[in-house]
Amino acid sequence: MPTEDRGGLSGPTVLKFLRTTSLVAFKLWAPGPFKLVLCKDLLRSVQMALVKTRSVQKNILCDNSSCTTPVPLLSRVFHGVSTSIIWRLQLNVELLGLCVRFLLPGTFRTLQFYNLLFKLTCGYVKTAVWDIRTAKCISELKECWDSRHSKAANLTKRTLLKLSGFYLKVAQVFATKADLLPKEYVHALSCVLDDCAPMPVGEVKRVVERELGAPISKIFHRFDLQPIGSATIAQVHRAVLQDGRHVAVKVQNTRNKKLMRFDLRNMLFVSRLLDRLRVYLPFDHTSILVEYSTQVPLEFDFNRERRMLSVLGRRISSNHKVRVPAPIDGLCTAQVLTMTLIEGKPLATFTSVSSKKNVEGNLDYLRDNLRELLASFGFQILNLGVFHSDPHPGNILLRDFRDIALIDFGQVKILSDETRVLFAHLVVSLYEESDQLYAILKTLKVEFTINDPKLIRTIASILFDTRMDIPEALVSPLDSEFPAELRSVRINVIPTEVFMIIRIIAIFRGIFSALDIDLHARKLWVSSARQTILDSERVYNFNILATPRNEVNIVDQLKHFSAWLALHGLPHQREYMMAFAKLHVFCIKDLRKLAAENERSALDAVFANFSEQDRSRCLKLCYEHS
Repeated sequence: MPTEDRGGLSGPTVLKFLRTTSLVAFKLWAPGPFKLVLCKDLLRSVQMALVKTRSVQKNILCDNSSCTTPVPLLSRVFHGVSTSIIWRLQLNVELLGLCVRFLLPGTFRTLQFYNLLFKLTCGYVKTAVWDIRTAKCISELKECWDSRHSKAANLTKRTLLKLSGFYLKVAQVFATKADLLPKEYVHALSCVLDDCAPMPVGEVKRVVERELGAPISKIFHRFDLQPIGSATIAQVHRAVLQDGRHVAVKVQNTRNKKLMRFDLRNMLFVSRLLDRLRVYLPFDHTSILVEYSTQVPLEFDFNRERRMLSVLGRRISSNHKVRVPAPIDGLCTAQVLTMTLIEGKPLATFTSVSSKKNVEGNLDYLRDNLRELLASFGFQILNLGVFHSDPHPGNILLRDFRDIALIDFGQVKILSDETRVLFAHLVVSLYEESDQLYAILKTLKVEFTINDPKLIRTIASILFDTRMDIPEALVSPLDSEFPAELRSVRINVIPTEVFMIIRIIAIFRGIFSALDIDLHARKLWVSSARQTILDSERVYNFNILATPRNEVNIVDQLKHFSAWLALHGLPHQREYMMAFAKLHVFCIKDLRKLAAENERSALDAVFANFSEQDRSRCLKLCYEHS
């Protein structure tokens, strides 16, 4: 009597579903063996076609002893699966891959990334469970893990270069983390700093001629179509102007703009999903991605980068021995940036293990140059509140170890005045080892899962200082010797502005670790921090002493005020500043005081040369700066 169909799945249907699922997984995760099975099945079908009788065919299918196969285990697993099923599966998977690739490119890139994670995980599990069993001593065990790191690093490099986009942006940070990652990863990922796949020559020529409005031969005496450096956002070409000046021409890679948007959107989705599922990582990943989603699009704004080169770059080079390129007027557009050429080798060429021998005789010069560069970042963050936020080794140039240069001002962060002053308090607290550190971090809204003052000071020293003279700074979090109490600490909240400061300190820490140099940011930045606290009108209940206020030169005040106006795209030339000086307005504080007094005639005189729009924006920014 037939059984009643209750709407459930029949045995053959379930078996077919499981078999198809297994084949899909087999195809995706083991394409090599899958092709062997496919070829074996094709050979078998040819053999069966030559046999005319069904009985002989049955004998061939059922007699395992007479059927030789390159992978007998896989043959038994998929026994009974016809060639047509495998071919249909092959076709369907390929069609599905094409559809996802072109209709859902963001999803396709995400799947590729998770495919990489899956392969890396399987490789390390295999080594941990199986490979190390053959090791007979510590040296063989180390060799076993080094081999796994090398294979995984090369796989990561190939995949990330293929993916490009935001994944390469993240890889640039990890390429400097010799203090965090195995050396094989640092060496493999070093190419992402300035050696990414370049745009086609024809596309470069089209972009330059379209943006500058003339053939390349009319603008430049010589233009090298092969780039001297290629990164995630753009690539740089060497050129000579008609007047003989040597310049660098930065050409934007417009294709990567879409990729960045896709990647950020997908990673933000996954990050927020993890938050909803209460899957917590040791850091506030969502805030970090939100900050990146704000900052990365700014790198595609070459007009903004030109302004930052003109204003921020000039302030850096005039206050510190750090060279910065200058933009060439009339040859800068939204997608092409022409600037003075700075000769030198990227610092990345000296941070790898194989290049350290070239540094040995010049280590003192290199240390002095890096000290000057690190000090300039204290000036940028604390005095100006505007700083270059991407100082990876590909953006730092050295010329015969005698001077240092900072290039690529696409990623520049502007801090709020509140964050700038609070960070100044934090630097002074780290320098003086003040007990107010926890209160400052809390006001800065950096929150941890612990309340132990000693642990918090250790973590703050790692996050906000480059010192390497504490034991915890010398051990990677991936190392078994890393303290268990630190491994369990999680940073609940990282304000988006603070993250960019942490990022540049992490980059410098990685550079210093790779070069065996110990420089302390808090020592180089404390004078700027104290001056920032003294100049600020913000009052906090932190018991931090600052140096006595010195008389400030009026000319210096006007220069600082002029730079502030320029950074915000406001008129700042001499004739504008003279109008301020005549009414004794030498700084932002003086302007805010004048506006508060509501002296209409005085304000009209100060802003006599300003448009109404610039006047309103200046006053608004002035109050926000308080």
